[in-house]
Amino acid sequence: TRRSSDLAHLEEERDMKITDIIVLFQAAARGFIARRAFQRRQQQTGALKVMQRNCAAYLKLRHWQWWRLFTKVKPLLQVTRQDEVMQTKVVELQKVKESHQKTEMDLKEMEGKYQTDRK
Repeated sequence: TRRSSDLAHLEEERDMKITDIIVLFQAAARGFIARRAFQRRQQQTGALKVMQRNCAAYLKLRHWQWWRLFTKVKPLLQVTRQDEVMQTKVVELQKVKESHQKTEMDLKEMEGKYQTDRK
């Protein structure tokens, strides 16, 4: 009887300790999740402020004559840049073709030497 009451008391203490541990773990998990959600909301708030600031700047700029000129000229600049890139690619292709032709000529020359040495 004394042993059974001691055993019951120990089991009760163990249950209380396990309950405390589970409660602490749940609190830590909830805190972690809440901090992550708060961080996400902070990022969204910052992004929203940046978007609002950019929209306000655009609304101020869109009627400005220099901005209109810039938006019309910018695509033309990209076309020029594409032409420059295309020219460099053409030059590069020409160099590769010349290198290929030289290699083919060297190969034919060596094949000719090999044929004459075999005879």
